[in-house]
Amino acid sequence: MPNRLLSGGRNLGAWLARVAPLIAQASRLPPYPVSAFGRQTVAAASCHPFTVNLAVFFTLSLIVFRRNAEFLFYGGDGTFEASLIEQFPAFAPPLIGFTSDILRGLGNVVFTVNPYWIPAYFLPLSWQGAYTNFALTYAICATEIFTAIYLTARMVQLPQLVGIAGGWLAPLIVMPYFGFGLIPHSSAAFPHYGTVQAVAMLLAASCLAANVRSWAGAVTAGAVLTLGIGFIAIVAPTLLLLALPIVGMCAFLSCIGAPGRREALLRLLTYGSVVALCLAVFGAFVAGLFLGSTASFFKSLSIRPATVQDISVAFWQPYPLFGGYKLFIVGGLIGAALLAWAGRGPARLMGAGVLLTEATFFAIGGLQLIRPFWFGPALWYFEGFIFFYLALCSAAGAYIALRLPTVLVASLIRRLASRLPAPQLVPSTV
Repeated sequence: MPNRLLSGGRNLGAWLARVAPLIAQASRLPPYPVSAFGRQTVAAASCHPFTVNLAVFFTLSLIVFRRNAEFLFYGGDGTFEASLIEQFPAFAPPLIGFTSDILRGLGNVVFTVNPYWIPAYFLPLSWQGAYTNFALTYAICATEIFTAIYLTARMVQLPQLVGIAGGWLAPLIVMPYFGFGLIPHSSAAFPHYGTVQAVAMLLAASCLAANVRSWAGAVTAGAVLTLGIGFIAIVAPTLLLLALPIVGMCAFLSCIGAPGRREALLRLLTYGSVVALCLAVFGAFVAGLFLGSTASFFKSLSIRPATVQDISVAFWQPYPLFGGYKLFIVGGLIGAALLAWAGRGPARLMGAGVLLTEATFFAIGGLQLIRPFWFGPALWYFEGFIFFYLALCSAAGAYIALRLPTVLVASLIRRLASRLPAPQLVPSTV
């Protein structure tokens, strides 16, 4: 009996030794780089999976939003923004910046949004200046979100399928397609939040995917980041505070994950130059919007409540235990963890960046519970700016989980097939 047990244990150990390398190989997600652009016909570009999905997505979004018009720009806040968009051209010409007019004051009484630079706001305006085509606004913003998620996936070298799946998932969850959004998000009430978050997502992905190996690459990366940050400062400058955590975390990780010391120094110099330039150009204006607010002036009266609901949307649903809010947040974090473990290059850094950013929010929230000190926006506002990354990580996590058994079974079949004896030709006796 003991000999039989020892023999079985040796066989099991030998089998595990053969299967373990296959599992390790199957669990690694290889990079899927963007192929070089060649001369493609219009028909070939039109039949690309991204183009087809984008066209279908925009068309269906426009149809559904028109049928759900009563939930677009919902409530007093939504009506105020719609009125502001319609009346803005009557008091201010197209300009880079903001003015103080009858609709806008200074400091905390200004709603900092510049409709002239948001396609979803100025395209639906009629020739007479009427703003009533809300469905087109929401469809354009949802399409911007779809495009940003797909481009981010390809920039960090994730498969096309992951980018398309994440592009469908995020808008369907946060935008008001069927009544209110499935998960509360600022983009449902103020669509330009979706535009700004799409830009912030591309900026963070640019930090991870930037090829800063020469001065030319450093200048290009710096120009892209400066233009993106400048766009947010022109469109909605107060949202820079919400976009800063994920963009800053990805820039930090890109410096740590640089392949060489020279490239790491170039990245630090590039990002430092971008920060210095942005502070010099519009730093005082953005700082004034925050420092001139009521919350900044009366800090002791503006401290946020010490509740878990103020930390994350996941705590907004105490029951059921596995509600939709928790499933989305936890699913995205699990996908980010799988991506940080199985991914390669910028994809791995993206997963780590999402995990570290969310951990930072929870750490600040934990300190807030112990000793209240935070008087800025609620932490779930910051969390909302990584929702699109959570959707992309959820799609990537599902892809990794489905890929593991598929690749493992295929490897085992190939290994068994290689051990079969090769067929031999038998000489004919005729």
